[in-house]
Amino acid sequence: MEEEKGVSDFLSAARKAGAPARVIGDGSGLLELKEEFPEVTFDGWQSRSGIAELLKSARMVVVPSRYPEPFGLVMIESLASGLPVILPHSALLKAEVTDQEIGIACDTRSIDEFAQLIRSSGMDDEKIGSMSRRAFGLRNMLAIDPKDWSAQLVDYYRSLLNRAT
Repeated sequence: MEEEKGVSDFLSAARKAGAPARVIGDGSGLLELKEEFPEVTFDGWQSRSGIAELLKSARMVVVPSRYPEPFGLVMIESLASGLPVILPHSALLKAEVTDQEIGIACDTRSIDEFAQLIRSSGMDDEKIGSMSRRAFGLRNMLAIDPKDWSAQLVDYYRSLLNRAT
């Protein structure tokens, strides 16, 4: 719950949209956010299994970072689970996410634009379902499992060594 993560922007937009919000995580700004947004459910730090349980009832995952996320593991894990994401235009994965129609980008610093997106997304079951199915179907393209990652990394280093000799 650090300022650069943009959680307060998301919560302000959710409030303006009249949408329920749930926040998973911890950090120095948590107490202040709880005071400012008493209507929000704050789940604090969660284990992987705890997060998985909470996400069963989620429609989307919002990643409102105020700086360009270099990779965005939360985004990838969410998408691989079939949960579409809302992300800022500055996210480095924005093109991949929006081109594949598995998430929606907006100016997450503009509370009005962000709220409108939350409002319209919350009412469009067909669009959310379609994005969810597409994201789940692309899960192997988005992130490979650790065994495949290790094999690809070894192959990459072999190719570098072969070029050097």
